[in-house]
Amino acid sequence: MKRTNWKVFIYIGLIIYFSGMIGWYQYYNLLNKPLPMLTAINLCVQLFTQPFIPSILLMVNDAFPDPPVLLVTARFAAVIFMFFTILALIFSVFKEWWTVIRVYFTFRNHLILMGLNSKTKRLLEDVLMNTPKQQIVLLVPESANTEAYPRENARYAILAAPIVTPSLLNRAGISKASKVFLLEEDEVLNLERLKAIEGLASRIKRPTPLKIAVLLHHYATLMAFKELKGNDTTGNTDIHAFQWDQRFAAYIADTFFSSALSPESFETEEIVLLVIGNSRLFEPLALEWIQMYRLPSNVPIKIIQVLDNSIPVPDFLRELGDQVEWTQYENAAFFSAPPFELLNRINLCVVLNDDERVLYQECQKARRVFYQTRRTLENPTIVLPVQEHRPYWTKLPRIKENLKTLMVRAVFEEEVISSKELLEGADRIDALAKSIHGFYTQLPQKQIGEEWEKLNDAFKDENRIAARHIAYKLSYLGLEMAKEEDQRESVTLDTLSKAEKEQLSQLEHNRWIARKRVCGYVADAEKPGREIRDTLKIHPDIREWATLSEADKAKDAGFLEYEEILRRIGLKIVRKERYEDN
Repeated sequence: MKRTNWKVFIYIGLIIYFSGMIGWYQYYNLLNKPLPMLTAINLCVQLFTQPFIPSILLMVNDAFPDPPVLLVTARFAAVIFMFFTILALIFSVFKEWWTVIRVYFTFRNHLILMGLNSKTKRLLEDVLMNTPKQQIVLLVPESANTEAYPRENARYAILAAPIVTPSLLNRAGISKASKVFLLEEDEVLNLERLKAIEGLASRIKRPTPLKIAVLLHHYATLMAFKELKGNDTTGNTDIHAFQWDQRFAAYIADTFFSSALSPESFETEEIVLLVIGNSRLFEPLALEWIQMYRLPSNVPIKIIQVLDNSIPVPDFLRELGDQVEWTQYENAAFFSAPPFELLNRINLCVVLNDDERVLYQECQKARRVFYQTRRTLENPTIVLPVQEHRPYWTKLPRIKENLKTLMVRAVFEEEVISSKELLEGADRIDALAKSIHGFYTQLPQKQIGEEWEKLNDAFKDENRIAARHIAYKLSYLGLEMAKEEDQRESVTLDTLSKAEKEQLSQLEHNRWIARKRVCGYVADAEKPGREIRDTLKIHPDIREWATLSEADKAKDAGFLEYEEILRRIGLKIVRKERYEDN
């Protein structure tokens, strides 16, 4: 249902008002009487009130038998205008309350979306198209234009108000909702709304915590929020802050890790990644690589970046110098005299550029130099992230075909960051992360004994990262996760040799160190309490594997319990299909 466009009524009312003003002056001229401004204003107002309040207008025809046409027209137009305005007002109020009643009685476990932008629209359309049973309530400002958004239907409602208040949240059925997405472009506004929702949720009895996803645009804000923000004391909310760029970067890292972490990288103990160009995606992508692309030996990964002009070492890379080696080349020099020895060592290439006009040319040049050294188009994998729906790509669809010919993997953010990734993907990772947390709370040397629901977002993220890395570790062994109904035979990790177990334990320890370093932690010889340790960001276990105690090594050997961890959520370990015949 379309919302009433009150601007049209305002414009029509003003036209009638000023027409009446002219008509009154014409009328008083016929009577040879002066018309003071205040009197004229009062008479024009009476044009609209005459259906309800008797006024001087009743005497117009008696005073002068032939009043001006403009005044007569304005009189009748004002009556008709007031009639339709009252009807529109009644309809608007009825529609609003009908929506509230519909949400109250028929909506259960629904989504509440806040924010009126392209990301909200994309998520909304994707949910309506691909999740037929999911109900949605969209909260928008009272003055918002929702013309470009899907029309309301039985499972989708729009509620509008000047500001987000507890009353509006109650009308949106927050006590029965399953998730809330705060997607405003202004992250301060998202945080303000989060505070309002938390305050309301703390007074509501819920069978399960209300999941709240908060969009934050700056990485520094994201990290600070995760460190400082916990759940409310009632446990009624489960808050997760996220960033679009970080989600997109994580998808790229998880999708193409097998290209970078090939058996050859284990043999050479080296991971070399090439980035051609620069964009806002570089930092979150580099951070994902640093904490996910690890080897059993704790050697830094190598990132080669080709830029149009030399730049200082980015601050985040300087701070992580023990985890990553960053080298830059100038674009012209790199492609005019390619360092072929270096090119032979590169595991994965990513092309980044905010200027879409040069993206295809950069991909073409990259594939050419690799072909000159390897005589194949198949490796290394070249990834082209496209962060926004750009007219350039729409008008020249032939480019996509050419990219396929070059074997360049174009990845579109609008296809990745969808309801499936935000809803199903997040739930799947959280289920696995919760299972991992439950396993570690049972260890004798456990350091965090709280239930999953009582953890803040930062601690949950540690388990989410570990959950994502399970696929990495299993891939090293030619294995993967599958649902229990999968026809492939389950594989047990008991068959691993002692050397393989220790190698993977070292790998997990190196991943954990990289994660801690990305979060700002440094090594410390002492073992302070957890509160001091996390406040100062120090940890005694940020050190080489060989120097750990047997108890600490046992924590890194937790991957041996993956079979049980996965079984708890209906998954099993199977051999990858291409390895089944080996």
